[in-house]
Amino acid sequence: MSNKVQYDEDFGLDLNQVVAWKRIPTYLGPAVRDRKDWDLELYLSGNTILVEKGSLDEEAFNNLLQDLSNEFPPNSSKDGLVGKAFE
Repeated sequence: MSNKVQYDEDFGLDLNQVVAWKRIPTYLGPAVRDRKDWDLELYLSGNTILVEKGSLDEEAFNNLLQDLSNEFPPNSSKDGLVGKAFE
């Protein structure tokens, strides 16, 4: 069954296709931004998608992050990197 979600008019995702994800550091000059401002890297079978925090409005980005957190069981790694990839 498909689990397609539209986050804004330009970005939608079938959450069932995501096998793992992680937050990746975002830099402001030489300094690393706070973790809450990091981008997302999504791993799909055969593809990687980078979702920059600024590419979606804040509500859409937070909804994506929440949906990813919900898709991966609580015993997976902090970012969901283990998640479904090793089920």
